[in-house]
Amino acid sequence: MAARWLRDRLDGAARRILAWLESSAPRPGRVQLNLTQEELSAAADLVQEYPWMGGKKGAGNLVHDGKAWMGPSSYDHIKQTIASLYGEELSSRRQKNRPPAPFELPRATGLNEVWGTDLFDLAVWDKKFHVCDFIDVFNQEHLVIRAVEGTADSAFVAECFETACERRAGRPPKVCTKTDRGSQFQGVFPAALAGRTEHVRIPPGMPWFNGESERGHRDIRAMVIGELSKMKRPPAGKELAAVQRACDKVRRLLVEEISRPSLGNVTPAEVRDGRAEAVKEANRQYVDRQRIARQSRKPNPRSLRDRLKELLQLDRLSPGQLLRFLRLKARDYKFMAG
Repeated sequence: MAARWLRDRLDGAARRILAWLESSAPRPGRVQLNLTQEELSAAADLVQEYPWMGGKKGAGNLVHDGKAWMGPSSYDHIKQTIASLYGEELSSRRQKNRPPAPFELPRATGLNEVWGTDLFDLAVWDKKFHVCDFIDVFNQEHLVIRAVEGTADSAFVAECFETACERRAGRPPKVCTKTDRGSQFQGVFPAALAGRTEHVRIPPGMPWFNGESERGHRDIRAMVIGELSKMKRPPAGKELAAVQRACDKVRRLLVEEISRPSLGNVTPAEVRDGRAEAVKEANRQYVDRQRIARQSRKPNPRSLRDRLKELLQLDRLSPGQLLRFLRLKARDYKFMAG
């Protein structure tokens, strides 16, 4: 009665606002879509078959096939719910797969104590390669970055291990070499380690226990693709040699020239050679000098954008060079796959 009395005394615009407010309360269909089990099953089947499909296309296809009628937002809600359930199931299984006792991973307290290794795929020039990396966990030094065309096997990884030993004057790691449970780390590879160093296989579904290798692959792949993108495509049959040259250059850069924040802004080589503390002190002194100099420096009136544009001389770069930088920045490596 009070609402009717108020509505009779409002003008047209106010009545429309009041009607909108009253109608904005959730209707039962918005909270819980009234679908039969058969309709819900049809929607779930389509979502699982085509996870990429959006709400408008998914809802339209259900109507086209005569299986269910719903709006795009309802289809999206079903898809998001299925994704949530998938994630919960995966998390539950990972919990079940955890070792019954806490997994104790040997820690590196010095050089050549703990190594990590892993492999990653590389697709360039219509060919696929497998790249193996061995890293000294203590100073994050990449001892080996080696490629093979196709898929690596256990014998290839064992050869990479021997190369890594040569870079440590023939000495294997004192404590252990850690790997995941891939097929390349079975068979010949553990036999090569037997009696020389312990082989620690991390628990399934827990890649963070080999995090040094896992994280390093992101930078290695980016740098190798960057080097290869500067080259002309080699003649047929010479692709592997070109990829390996790029891997060798990347290993040198990562070991000798690119500093690591996790090491205190020094390079793996500086840690290995006992120069880390001297370099850290030099870095501190440089920062102090720069801080003092910047306080007395007059601000530059020109914008940073204008100054960079003049510095880069973009008109001298070809469209290919411009596109190459943008793709590498976005870590979009598809342009090298073909």
